[in-house]
Amino acid sequence: KMDTFADNFSEVSYDQGDYYFKMIYYIFDRFNNHGNKGGDRINIFNTDVRISKKNYNIEHLNPRNPKNNLYDISLDEDRDYINSLGNLLVVSSHANSKAGNDSISEKIEKVYKNSLKLSTVRDFVESFNAKDWETKEGIFKSIEKRKNDMTIIAYKNIWAL
Repeated sequence: KMDTFADNFSEVSYDQGDYYFKMIYYIFDRFNNHGNKGGDRINIFNTDVRISKKNYNIEHLNPRNPKNNLYDISLDEDRDYINSLGNLLVVSSHANSKAGNDSISEKIEKVYKNSLKLSTVRDFVESFNAKDWETKEGIFKSIEKRKNDMTIIAYKNIWAL
């Protein structure tokens, strides 16, 4: 049961069109609102993805087109990692407009620290270790670990299967 869930959850990717955009917004809505009641809920997901995009954007932790591509990451060659759920975070549209193609460390200082009301952003900032994101191998390992951690949390806690 867990293996099937993990396989399907791992397939969610940024580059697969509107259906998956909705799925990503939905997943982050569930993560951010897990355990929240009524007025504490933050509405990230909307069935009309255009409405979701007005308020929240899907942010790539490691940018698709890094400003200073120190690690020789190519969107064409490394698409599976770059568009993986483990490399994504939903942030306010306002915050995302400031993020640009900066490094993760720069984004944390300029952007993410201002979006801490979202639990997924807060959790990422609290667990971030710059050393894990300093090499191409480290970045991909961190993305994969985050995706696997999210899968376990989704399975055991969010959907409690």
